[in-house]
Amino acid sequence: MKNEKTIRIYQYVLGNSGSNFNQKEISKKLGVSPQLVNKVFKKLKEEKILNKESKNSHILVDKIRLLTKYVLARSFKEINYFVFGSNFYDIRDYFENQKISYAFTLDSVIELNPSKIYAYVLHKDLKKLDLIKTNFSKANLVLFPVKVLPFREFTGEFWRVKDFELLADMFYFKEYKNILKFFLQII
Repeated sequence: MKNEKTIRIYQYVLGNSGSNFNQKEISKKLGVSPQLVNKVFKKLKEEKILNKESKNSHILVDKIRLLTKYVLARSFKEINYFVFGSNFYDIRDYFENQKISYAFTLDSVIELNPSKIYAYVLHKDLKKLDLIKTNFSKANLVLFPVKVLPFREFTGEFWRVKDFELLADMFYFKEYKNILKFFLQII
């Protein structure tokens, strides 16, 4: 598995594609060493994923290849399965009432009434949950605990992962039918 800090750098670049990147700024923002950012950027330039625009500026030129690297570098050490006898909006309200930071992903973002709700939550918030644990087949709520939430956006009703995170999740979990649905929605 890739270093967690390297994955955060990939995530940052993907989440801010279209922008110019300064290595020092990324180092400060992510709390990683400038040497690591330099090493990652050097590799990405060699692979023609990033281009150097000026002395301190880089730009993402191959988002698909970086997304692929991001998907392949990730792993979920812990996945939690729960029974929550309510609908999507009740789960959202539960998270917000418990002050749990979250981001919905997978079917929760694509389908109107999914049979399973998938969400990222902060690892530290797991102890706030008062839910019944179960296995995947019985669960209607699947949580991915993380140290730092993925890039997310507020839709006006709930927090969801940004599109590149959604695609990464779909590829990681081999949700090819949903990948097709996603692309058909944006065409």
